Amino acid sequence: MLVTFPDCWDGESITGLGDESPARYSDNGCPDDFPVPVPQLTIAIDYPPVDPDGLSLASGDIITGHADFWNVWDQQKLEKEVGLCLNRDLICGVSDVGSSR
Repeated sequence: MLVTFPDCWDGESITGLGDESPARYSDNGCPDDFPVPVPQLTIAIDYPPVDPDGLSLASGDIITGHADFWNVWDQQKLEKEVGLCLNRDLICGVSDVGSSR
């Protein structure tokens, strides 16, 4: 299962669900009412092979799969990652954060 988080923020709210969510997915750029681009996170969940017939999740049918995100980064490491990688349009791993450039 792949869960991809939205990558555009309204710039104000930090909570909300569904239509009230402060985030939206970009489509050739962020929409005017969600103008702040944010790094897009994707979580890949690898379940063991099973017969999907009758399979369900706590949220309901398997198409209801979703995830939540809590930012628990060490603030100094996050700022370094943003400066070294995100603002330079690079894909960096955790090992790059501690390296000197």
